[in-house]
Amino acid sequence: PAQPVPPPPPPTATGTEPPTGTPTPTSTATATPAPGTNLAQGKPAYASSSIYGLVPTYAFDGDMASRWSSEFSDPQWIYVDLGATYALEEIRLYWESAYGRDYRIEVSPDAVNWQEIYHETNGNGGLDSITVSSPRSHVRLYGVHRAPAWGFLLWEVAISNRPPAPPPAPPPPPPSDNLDLGRPRHTSS
Repeated sequence: PAQPVPPPPPPTATGTEPPTGTPTPTSTATATPAPGTNLAQGKPAYASSSIYGLVPTYAFDGDMASRWSSEFSDPQWIYVDLGATYALEEIRLYWESAYGRDYRIEVSPDAVNWQEIYHETNGNGGLDSITVSSPRSHVRLYGVHRAPAWGFLLWEVAISNRPPAPPPAPPPPPPSDNLDLGRPRHTSS
């Protein structure tokens, strides 16, 4: 006989509601992992809602077979705590067939004070690759309107950092009083 399928795991401490009380503490130093690293993978995630056991951490687990789903209403949000401040370069949203028609990307140093850095008013699902330039520790997708009538469904959210600035060029050599310096020498035999 077929074995019953176990229910999905219950939401963890990184469930749907953000922590209450004081803002999430994060380091003020800018971290520098390898460029292109998915900074959000495996980090704590929070959302305004989730249904069918499709919790917010599924949007940040690196597994394109799992996903987060919000309730079927507007607005909804999901955010990730990166744990440190990073020089962000790109945010990739991998939408399921239900996606954000109108959404904002917001960043925050503390998960309390949010700043909009991108606003899409005519989203069409699939993959949205958004170039950003913002040193922050929290990133939130704030969904204003869904398309179609289902919830906001994300297979994955990948957030990458930009490479560190190259070191400055070495200074030119100091001037010399030797006027023959650098000139070819001719000798007679």
